[in-house]
Amino acid sequence: MNAEPAIQLRQATITYPGSTFRMTIDRFELARQEQVACIGPSGSGKSTLIRILAGIQSAGEAQVSAGEFSVSGSSAAAVRAWRIRRVGLVFQDLQLLEYLTAWENILLPFAISGSIRPTEKDHDRLRALADGMGIVDLLDRKPMRLSHGERQRVAICRSMATDPEILLCDEPTASLDPRNAAMAMDLLLEAASSCGCATFVVTHDHDMLARFQRVVRMDEIAVMGGDS
Repeated sequence: MNAEPAIQLRQATITYPGSTFRMTIDRFELARQEQVACIGPSGSGKSTLIRILAGIQSAGEAQVSAGEFSVSGSSAAAVRAWRIRRVGLVFQDLQLLEYLTAWENILLPFAISGSIRPTEKDHDRLRALADGMGIVDLLDRKPMRLSHGERQRVAICRSMATDPEILLCDEPTASLDPRNAAMAMDLLLEAASSCGCATFVVTHDHDMLARFQRVVRMDEIAVMGGDS
């Protein structure tokens, strides 16, 4: 690993009001350009870890930093700007906007940034990725006219829109058949490698694990206490 990680988390404690759930993470680091898969049973905190790393969810006195940027010590506006520009995200629920076309959804990070405009090179790069994903002929369709698997591939393309430094994916191929899942994961990791971003992928598909440089289990990262 490189001396300075792409992102690191220290001293995180996650609890929820009205619940005895408690998860503690002493330290987790993702090296620059590293590709890591995360496995663990449902309810073990995998999605929570992604939200904390992305600055979407706080975790007690946790310290989250990405290079010189303090995620945990910055304002909500600064974290949002950092996330839009530097972090690619694929959520389990995809979070596509139904009133936009697939192409407009892919370009959405540029639109909401308020300051970054896609270049011709960005358009070519993202169309090539969409072509590899098998959805280039569907880009003028709105999400309601796409299958769930097609929507999932749109979300994967969107995660690469701004050439991120960090890519966080929560089950990005869960709804795809084995052939398309393998193809989508290969393209995702190839695109991530091309842009040099650190990649953290939550997956239940153990057939995917050989593709990654490192595989971590949630019980190696987090200590659980209380009822989940």
